[in-house]
Amino acid sequence: MDTTRFDRIAAALSGETGRRDTLRLLGASLLGVGGLAVLGAEESEARKKRKNKKKKKKNKCKGRCGGQCPRCAPGTTCTTRDECSTAFCPAGVCAQPADATQCGTDTNGENCFRRVSDAGVAFCSRQQGRNFTSAGGCAQCASDEICTRPNENDIECVKLCGSPL
Repeated sequence: MDTTRFDRIAAALSGETGRRDTLRLLGASLLGVGGLAVLGAEESEARKKRKNKKKKKKNKCKGRCGGQCPRCAPGTTCTTRDECSTAFCPAGVCAQPADATQCGTDTNGENCFRRVSDAGVAFCSRQQGRNFTSAGGCAQCASDEICTRPNENDIECVKLCGSPL
């Protein structure tokens, strides 16, 4: 491209600027686009790193029992019977009650009873449960109930002492 033609194009595009001003403008714009490309690459790398970092789900029940967390098995440390799967917490450790007198009274003031679950674990429960025939099995019990077999033909689903009423 000859210089006079370039001068005419430059003058037409930018008014009365010279060749040097046009080249400066062109160079600055190329540097600006290149700088944006570098910034864009850095931002996309940062996004990838954020996506690759998997958020660890915190186990809010780790080392805790009762409340919104599952009750703990016998042998686990406890502060109240509401933390134990047996509803019995003597001396700060979940345990199986030996008799009904160890179970005490429930939150509603009624006596708790000692029962043995279908799995053979003794626990303190409320007096009244829901009775079913054994034909349906323990699957008839709700998630907050424990399955017991008072005899060969029946199943009783009972709640632990200290459970919400």
